[in-house]
Amino acid sequence: MSGSNPERAITLSDIPIRIDNLDALRDKGMTLLHAVEAYARTAQVRLEVRRNDLDRVTDSTVALWIDLGTINAAGEQRLEIRSMTSLGSVVTVTPSYLTVEADQYAEDVIPVQVATENALSDGYWRDTLSLTPSVIEVRGPRKLIDRIARAQVTLDLAPITSDYNASHPFALLDEGGNEIDASAISMSSGSVILSMQVRPTRE
Repeated sequence: MSGSNPERAITLSDIPIRIDNLDALRDKGMTLLHAVEAYARTAQVRLEVRRNDLDRVTDSTVALWIDLGTINAAGEQRLEIRSMTSLGSVVTVTPSYLTVEADQYAEDVIPVQVATENALSDGYWRDTLSLTPSVIEVRGPRKLIDRIARAQVTLDLAPITSDYNASHPFALLDEGGNEIDASAISMSSGSVILSMQVRPTRE
């Protein structure tokens, strides 16, 4: 039978590599140093399938993944790219490994601060700005969490001429005022509400 339906080689390119078991990594007190999306890669897969099945082969015939649950220590990790095919057999996967970096999982509570720009227009005064919440819980890789000094909201006062109450996004900053990439960090809130009373100055 195999003589009339021999195996043939076929190569599939740009097959996405799934990243599995992030929860298992966190159960060990670790997480990825960067967001999962930062490690998104593709690979080339060489299959051997029966000649009669060649026309049935598509990119979805093959699944590729790495298992974060196999990581047992922080640092750079070279993980084997695992494979499965619904037709034939996998001969090679290129590349055969994917490198990720794991770090200890950490949590912290950081203050929220407001940086104002410009001043209210002439003829107006304001009371003290209030913000809700005044602290943010952050969770993620220790190398990033330990760098965070504060969450900062920037508010331009110039166009405000009445009572103010609005939601604003914030940036995570280090001690030097440099913004920290928050893509790998989970936060208790993604914004804060700023409010203040603004009144005309009495003559």
